[in-house]
Amino acid sequence: MADGNSTENVGFVNAPENMATQFSSSVNGTVKALRFYRAPGETGDNILKLWTDGGTLLATGRFVDNGTGASGWEEVEIPPTAVTAGTLYRASVNTNTQQAKTNCGLGSGLTNGPLTAWQGFWGQPVGSMPSNGSCSNFFVDALLSW
Repeated sequence: MADGNSTENVGFVNAPENMATQFSSSVNGTVKALRFYRAPGETGDNILKLWTDGGTLLATGRFVDNGTGASGWEEVEIPPTAVTAGTLYRASVNTNTQQAKTNCGLGSGLTNGPLTAWQGFWGQPVGSMPSNGSCSNFFVDALLSW
C-alpha cells in the first residue's frame, strides 16, 4: 500500500510492540505476502500476520533475522489468502526493539492501486492483534494479486 518504497518523514521509536495497518481492497484478490519497513535498530525475528478487522487470524509468516542488522523493506510470504473487495483487514508485525512510524501518516487514508490503507493500530501483548487505533503509519503492507 505504501507508495512505492517511500518512507518520507519516517521516525523510529524504541519499543517492542505489535504494529498494524488497517486496509481494504477495491477488488477481490489474494494476499500472498506481507511486508514491513524494518527499522535500523530492530533486532531478532519478526512475525507478520494477516487478520480480519474483527480479530480472526488468517495467515502468518516469519522474517528471520540473519544477524546483519539490515534495515529497509522486508517481504515475507504467507499462505495465499483470499480477500474480499470492500472488507477491512489488518496486516501486522511484531517489533522487538525498534519500530518505524510517521505520526498521522494515514490521517486521510493512502491508496495505491486497489489497496487503501485506512488507519494504523498498535498494541500488546506481542502476538495479539493490535487494537489501539492511530492515524500513524507503521509501514506494514499487504501484497495483493488480482
